[in-house]
Amino acid sequence: SDAVPRLRRQSMLPPIACHCEERRRIGGIGGAARRLTPLLLSLAVSFRGAGGIAQCTLASLELRFQDSPIDLDPPFAPYIDSYRVRLDWSYVSFSIDARPDTGCEVQGVPSDPTAVPIGGSSELTVYVMHPDVGAKHQYVIKAFRQLGSETELRSLMVVGAEISPVFSQRHREYAVRLDLTYDVVRVVYGLADNEQRISSSAQEERPATGADTGGLVAASPRRLAAVGSGEVQFREAHVDFLLDVGFMRTIELTVQCADPTQASIGTYKLHVSRPGCIPERPYFDPQKKACVNFCSSGFYRNRDTHRCSRCNDNCKICTGLLGCQMCTPDSADYSYALQPDGKCRAVENHLFRRYRWWCAGLGVLLLFLVLIGCCGIVQLCCSAGSANSGRFSRLNDTDDDDDDAPKYGGGSRFARY
Repeated sequence: SDAVPRLRRQSMLPPIACHCEERRRIGGIGGAARRLTPLLLSLAVSFRGAGGIAQCTLASLELRFQDSPIDLDPPFAPYIDSYRVRLDWSYVSFSIDARPDTGCEVQGVPSDPTAVPIGGSSELTVYVMHPDVGAKHQYVIKAFRQLGSETELRSLMVVGAEISPVFSQRHREYAVRLDLTYDVVRVVYGLADNEQRISSSAQEERPATGADTGGLVAASPRRLAAVGSGEVQFREAHVDFLLDVGFMRTIELTVQCADPTQASIGTYKLHVSRPGCIPERPYFDPQKKACVNFCSSGFYRNRDTHRCSRCNDNCKICTGLLGCQMCTPDSADYSYALQPDGKCRAVENHLFRRYRWWCAGLGVLLLFLVLIGCCGIVQLCCSAGSANSGRFSRLNDTDDDDDDAPKYGGGSRFARY
């Protein structure tokens, strides 16, 4: 009798332990659910806002000083909530133009321009509210005004070149390796303040070191940053300098500050080098953009610059600028003659020589028309002569008939009449 309840109790123990374990598991799940509830609610609110039910956004956001635009950093997008703007030294204030989505309302946009002191900052918050639900979406705008003494550039790059180290506004000197295919060093820069003034200069070319002329390594392609359409506050500008194959030169950019009363000046130096051609192909062809051993027609091998230089005007084959061996073939407009000084002189053809074949064809056509006209006149004359001879013969026949007619005497009846 005691064994049966004992067995019953033993058989009941595992289910009790199981229930306790399930309760602990359910309690843990419930605690996790309680901890995840705020996150789920925030996701639900974000999901409702993404569906356009409870959350409104701006359709456009623009800043300006009078009629001059002010760039937003980053560029405006409805889902970006925070922006930074940099005001020029001459921009004493800024205005906000905000347009909400359809059916939404915008709040916090000041009616008057917001003043910013020199070297100071100002922060504004713009709200977009749904009139039915009342949910708000905020946009924070932080504006900084420059001191006017800055001499830094906002951006600096060289097209088709590798610049080392990576550009920084505080770093003033760089080593630039230009790609072999580029004859022009194009320096693209952006001013940090539109009132800054910049001047550029370049030293004379000098042969590059052996390390710079050894190979034909092409520079990695670099792309300019995409610029949005419409008016912008800061624009890129560029200056160009020529650089021969296997040479290097130093380019200097001098930046003067925006405030003329401070007269601060800063200088950026670019040591630009261009690799040379290999000994197997020692001359650079500007048309093919590659190193060759033989130059194309109209070019000669320039041993001083290690490139294919163009011959003199109207010269097809030459050994130098003043060593023309064959002139350009004659054309309908000009004839070319080789001169003793190694140049080719162009002689303009007169009208008949220029259009001699046209004139010859026109002469043959006129002669053919004259012959046809003469033949027509001769045929007309012959036809008229035959017609006149026929008429004269008929008149002679009539006279002969009158002579053969009977003659009546004066006393006859017909004579009396």
